[in-house]
Amino acid sequence: MKNTELTQPHISEEDSARILQIKGAITSEELMKAFKEKTAYFLKKKIPKTAPVFRIIKESYDALKEFEGKLEVNTEEDFLGKVNHALDVLNGIPIKVELLGSWLWATDLNGRHASLLYSLGLGFDKEKKMWTLHPTEWKRHSKKSSNMQRIQKAWGRVILQGQGKQSAYAPKAKS
Repeated sequence: MKNTELTQPHISEEDSARILQIKGAITSEELMKAFKEKTAYFLKKKIPKTAPVFRIIKESYDALKEFEGKLEVNTEEDFLGKVNHALDVLNGIPIKVELLGSWLWATDLNGRHASLLYSLGLGFDKEKKMWTLHPTEWKRHSKKSSNMQRIQKAWGRVILQGQGKQSAYAPKAKS
């Protein structure tokens, strides 16, 4: 998969705790242990270190390393496993895949893969006309709708696969 970095992703502390599967009082020792366990798990599966799943693990660690306090989150979901499986299946299919924060967004470039995306656990956002995979405990905090440019600016963006328009926040090529 092509890994074209456009802007630096940011993952919320709550999503980071869900991804690393830690809750309660978060200590530096517990955080490092969770980071090493997640990394070792995917290395044992022979996933290359350049895979997006390792980027998500590192971003989650970075989001929590300065955190002090408690987080009560559901740690039952294997979100990283879902992301890794989806990326494996979608590799080579004409689908644009982007990582915005901890969310995976997919655009079906030829409109023929809806059943596949649905079977991978992605939900369709009618407003944005895109498919998304996110931690299940996500709750909308505002009734206000956010367009993709706002989301990209707030959470960062990495295009993992497929052709697509350049980010509105990256310099455009002169014609």
